[in-house]
Amino acid sequence: MIRRMPGISFITRLIRRLLSVRSTRGVSFTLSFLAVVSKPLGYIRMLITAWAFGTSPGMDSFHMANSIISLFAMSIGSAFQSALLPEIVRVRHETGGDACSRSITALASCVVLPLVALFCAAIAIAPGVIVKFFASGFDPERIRVGAIMLWWLAPLAIVTMCKPIADIWAVFNERYTLSSLCSLSFNLVAIPSLLIAMPLAGVYSVAISTSAAQIVIFITMCAALGGVPLIWKRSELPIASLVRITKNTLYVLVIVAGGAMMMMVDRYFASRLPSGSVTAVSYGAILIGMITIVADTPMTFLLSKLSSAAADGGEESKRLLDGTLAIVMAYFMPASILAAAAARPIVSLLYGWGNFDALSIDMTVEAFSAYCIGVAFALSANVLARYAQAFQKLGVIVVLSYVLIGTNALLDWLMITRWGILGLAFATSMTQIMSFLLYYLFACGGGFVSFLTRTRFLHQISLTLACAAATASCVSLGTAAHLGVALLAALFYMVVAERFNLMPCVPEHWRPRKLASFLVESAKSYFMPI
Repeated sequence: MIRRMPGISFITRLIRRLLSVRSTRGVSFTLSFLAVVSKPLGYIRMLITAWAFGTSPGMDSFHMANSIISLFAMSIGSAFQSALLPEIVRVRHETGGDACSRSITALASCVVLPLVALFCAAIAIAPGVIVKFFASGFDPERIRVGAIMLWWLAPLAIVTMCKPIADIWAVFNERYTLSSLCSLSFNLVAIPSLLIAMPLAGVYSVAISTSAAQIVIFITMCAALGGVPLIWKRSELPIASLVRITKNTLYVLVIVAGGAMMMMVDRYFASRLPSGSVTAVSYGAILIGMITIVADTPMTFLLSKLSSAAADGGEESKRLLDGTLAIVMAYFMPASILAAAAARPIVSLLYGWGNFDALSIDMTVEAFSAYCIGVAFALSANVLARYAQAFQKLGVIVVLSYVLIGTNALLDWLMITRWGILGLAFATSMTQIMSFLLYYLFACGGGFVSFLTRTRFLHQISLTLACAAATASCVSLGTAAHLGVALLAALFYMVVAERFNLMPCVPEHWRPRKLASFLVESAKSYFMPI
């Protein structure tokens, strides 16, 4: 009889525990835990890329091509995910069965495939025209390289558009953590493939490795689910649901594309700045993603909860909304503002190696620090958009999102001439603050001042700015000391905020002490024998 190796047995046990989580707080912690676990390998991949290519023209081309993929492929995939999930939850709630939900998911899969073919055909036929349209400031060489990057990123586009269907099926079957668990394999594939391709393909290796890793994730997830429904029965398709899905997909596509368009507008104007500016803006955005990644996947879980609450009545969903917004403001606002205060040591430590020279560091610091200002407001606006979606109130949000894109473009144009990258990123943060205000007013029907009063927002922001000022004043102490002060300032904020009740709307079990205790106990439970 063959005995299992202790290491394999432990990993199997850990995966089973991670997949079995169901509670709101437990799922949120687990998803955040998985996101944090993936960061070291993600950092190694970023370090290799920055060390090898810095902010070179080739990296400008890659980031522009990757942004184009995000704008179209990710927008379509996310739109289907956000439109389908509430509907299949609603259908299950109304019918008490899974047959209709399975047919709806299968039909959506069949609709996505022609869109994939159409998008890939556009990339194959006119990649240079596409790059030129979105990067009018690029010279001919960067446009040529960008076109080739689009070809290498075509597999990424295919998987990106198809994977949300698998994500929906996983959430629908209450396997909330499966997608994040499979995503852990991204860097396990991306790093070796990057190192192998680098001597052969140069800067194109970044695109090659990204596509390869995303393909592996998709295959792994489909295998874990045992497949995704692809055959639908016309008799089991509720017509009202199809109408709502079509309408919501169009609405959400416009909203999601609006979010991607916001960054595309920044890159469009950055292409008019000196070479390396697009890459610096992109690296700044990647660092922002390191702050917000712990919230990205739980947003899908939140949409599921909001949809269920909306089906049962509005009171529970309003309570869930208030609590979620309070959590975002209480934790992400101080985290992002303190990160801005410590932007230089963060960028220097994470990127400042090899070909990532002093000028690259300066440009990335400007982008990252200015982007940090809008992080909490952008996340809050995302929550409000999902709340509006759960209550079928997306029309106004769609209009507002494109008014805000126009506002961002105008502010970019006004500020980029005088302040360059710093002005460009700050303009985006100003737009995100406006989006939070407008989304709240229209999604909740007013009461914004009351919300600020209830959450003691002014007290929170005052304490945050005081801690950030103390952190920024320590820039001359060196990288390690500066980062140490930032961490101490974050700890000080949490202690004072809880001691003087500056988080009154944060649910009791999400307060700093209880949350810390829960995190410690949850982490221990993963390593205890079953």
